[in-house]
Amino acid sequence: MAIPDYENGILPPFIGEGFDVAGRSPYSATFADVVARFGNTPERRLLLIGLSKYRVALRKAGLFSGFQWISGSFVEDKESTEGAASRDIDVVTLYHLPEGETQATLVAAAPDLFDREATKSRYSVDAYFLSLSQPLTEDFIERCLYWHSLWGHRRDGRWKGYLRVDL
Repeated sequence: MAIPDYENGILPPFIGEGFDVAGRSPYSATFADVVARFGNTPERRLLLIGLSKYRVALRKAGLFSGFQWISGSFVEDKESTEGAASRDIDVVTLYHLPEGETQATLVAAAPDLFDREATKSRYSVDAYFLSLSQPLTEDFIERCLYWHSLWGHRRDGRWKGYLRVDL
């Protein structure tokens, strides 16, 4: 399914009928889909270059398996609704640890990738992480629900959609 059209400047949280998983947020997309859909201004293209470099850095650190949730004003029509451009791209990376790595060794090898201020400064990415290699715990489920509920709504309370992109 393609990334849906905006409804009142935001991605809808659900399209389709009944329990159609493809018709609900987060919408699965390729990185090429994201570039084609959201790279329509010079400011957005610069943000996408940063996100692309960030994704390359994640691969260099060994993160190949998993996916990213992409949200925030970047996936909204902020230019039309607020007359302003997005300043960054909000991303949660859900990843499997590389073979032989621990969370500590991964962070020690690439500390800037796990530092929000560094990723904002270098890549214009507001970065967060969840390891898919940990046991399924109540805490992990709560953190996933936190992101879904936070990104499933705008600050004004309206429901909205966001994206899922494979690493």
